[in-house]
Amino acid sequence: MNVKYIACFLFGSFLIPAEAKFYDGQQLYQYAQEYKKAEQTSSRTPDNQLQAGVFLGYAASMIDAYGTEGARVFCQPNGKIQTYADVIYKYLNANPDKRVNSAESLVIAAMQDSFRCK
Repeated sequence: MNVKYIACFLFGSFLIPAEAKFYDGQQLYQYAQEYKKAEQTSSRTPDNQLQAGVFLGYAASMIDAYGTEGARVFCQPNGKIQTYADVIYKYLNANPDKRVNSAESLVIAAMQDSFRCK
């Protein structure tokens, strides 16, 4: 994981109110778009790095809670958080009609779509 994303997430966690979370897929998608922008050196800003870190942190927490180590709703292979974030971004981008659903359910759906348990 990029050290800048980790630093942004940790710094951002002090700036964001404790009750702040993703309420729907549209909000999660907005942060995912900033994550994609932050991957590109030419369009990287402190703001999108912060939002990218929040997105990665949210994705990581959902994967821990529902993946192989958690509730086992999907079986992720050992990989990088960026791989899982890309899977979530791709799913949100391909399914704009589903973004009205909860962010949590969309992360689960994205991961099940790519990493369904056999």
